[in-house]
Amino acid sequence: MNAALWRHAWRENWPLGTGMATLLLAYHLLFVWMVSLVDLGYLGTFLRFGLRLPLQNLLPIPLEQVTTSRGMVSLAWMDAVPVLLFSAWAVARGSDAVSGPLDRGELEWLLTAGVSRCGFLAAQIAVACAWSMLVVGAGWVGTLLGLWWIDLGETIRPGTFLPAVVNTWGVTFFLYAFTVLVSAAGRYRRYTVGVVGAVYAVQLILKVVARMSPWKWLAGLTFFGAFEPAWLVHQEHPWWECAKYTLPLVGLGAAFLLLAFWALQRRDVPAAL
Repeated sequence: MNAALWRHAWRENWPLGTGMATLLLAYHLLFVWMVSLVDLGYLGTFLRFGLRLPLQNLLPIPLEQVTTSRGMVSLAWMDAVPVLLFSAWAVARGSDAVSGPLDRGELEWLLTAGVSRCGFLAAQIAVACAWSMLVVGAGWVGTLLGLWWIDLGETIRPGTFLPAVVNTWGVTFFLYAFTVLVSAAGRYRRYTVGVVGAVYAVQLILKVVARMSPWKWLAGLTFFGAFEPAWLVHQEHPWWECAKYTLPLVGLGAAFLLLAFWALQRRDVPAAL
């Protein structure tokens, strides 16, 4: 039965995981190509004189770093498309951890067949976490292929972007774990997605306000405040900074998963009909 659970979890994850990984790989590859088309001198002039200071504050790295090839490539990790993809993956898989099977009437039958609640959830989480690493890592592979294939006029080591990969995985894991917790306490998948989506929107708004206003302390109220992959690439000690930003996300995510196990153990599950 345990082997069947793991196979079931794998089948549930691989279609979406493969699709997201392919899209991220392709996008990061295309992003490197698009960087090669940009005149960085003109871009620097536009950003320096064409944007007001509050809008410049939205940039994750200083202007002098944006106008380098390495800086431009690093921005891919905070571009809207990759952020949307890994966020959608985390919410989609997290919402299907408990409330999805409950909504479809699958979980009741599995529990009747002798599957333990913790065993079921553990298989879901372990496979999803493994796939999250593959999905995020695919973006780095796209960057690697782009740097190998396209000449940007300067030598950029692909390993430079590994702290960005780790930080991106950290926020993906955090969002997935939070969604699993909401899923474990809910009955319907659509409600889980709605709650997580509302929290996500508020957190994103707080990050934007913190960047554009004098209220920088607002960044401490949002998990997006610890999501700085582009900034990490340009630090003197990137791995140390990566640990400072990523470990809190992983720690909170692990706490959410423990709470999800507790919530699933204590909740009522309708009897199979």
